Amino acid sequence: MIPAKLRVLRRLAAVLVVAVSAVAPPASAQRAVAYTAWKDPIEGAFTTEVPEGWKITGGTYRFAPVDVRVQIDAGSPDGATHVRVGDSLLTTYALPGPSSQRRGLREGQSYEVNGITYTVLHAVTGAEFSRLYVQTKLAKEIQGLKIGETRDRPDVAQSLGEPLQGGATLGETEFTYTRGGHAMQGACYVRIDPSFGAIFRADPSVVLAPAGGLESASGVLLHIVGHIREDPRWKARMTVAAKDFSDRVLRDHDAVMAELHAEYKKCISRINATAALWQPVLNPHTR
Repeated sequence: MIPAKLRVLRRLAAVLVVAVSAVAPPASAQRAVAYTAWKDPIEGAFTTEVPEGWKITGGTYRFAPVDVRVQIDAGSPDGATHVRVGDSLLTTYALPGPSSQRRGLREGQSYEVNGITYTVLHAVTGAEFSRLYVQTKLAKEIQGLKIGETRDRPDVAQSLGEPLQGGATLGETEFTYTRGGHAMQGACYVRIDPSFGAIFRADPSVVLAPAGGLESASGVLLHIVGHIREDPRWKARMTVAAKDFSDRVLRDHDAVMAELHAEYKKCISRINATAALWQPVLNPHTR
């Protein structure tokens, strides 16, 4: 699978996961937000605009020459608002079939083909995946999370200029929790666009904001994804790298796989270090 970065970035702009939290009065999220240019510090793959004075981490995470994932984390100076675009730990998903059956794998387990990791999962809609994401991801990061209603949200895709076509779906799951004595609420939106064959990607994003500041925080998220612009030179290098990778796999599979494993470990180490920086924001009880 040869990824096209432009498609990845457009998919991120059509996907939204919103979680709401608070550690400060709602007024802190209502102040006017000024934006400044920001460039992917890892590979220089893209630029966007982020709130001025906020803490920004993330960028392009390359797990393999043809497995590139984007995640951006932005936190307000007072720590009350946190915006996340994408989730770099989510692999490509593969429907149960011959490949997983030969390996004796069940749903939720993963396997690797030429440096690309696939997680076995039955076909799901955006609404179903949004609930699954809240159950398996957010509930582990946020203590006391209570899951609410799940619904389809084609109107969100329409408002983002990416209407649902070709079997694409977008859904929402609401939830509530308490943080620092404050009652919180949240909503998780996930869009899924079927890919070729029996595989698909899901690219959620997360926003944490003071109670009553959902509209303002969501505006920050939409501004970030709406201003993403890929670097054409990076795209050209990506095309060359994908071809070179394919040729090298054919020439020397074992050596290439050893190199990929080393790169994978470095990428995971970088992601874990970033996650540790944001964990107190998600769950203050871990401090």
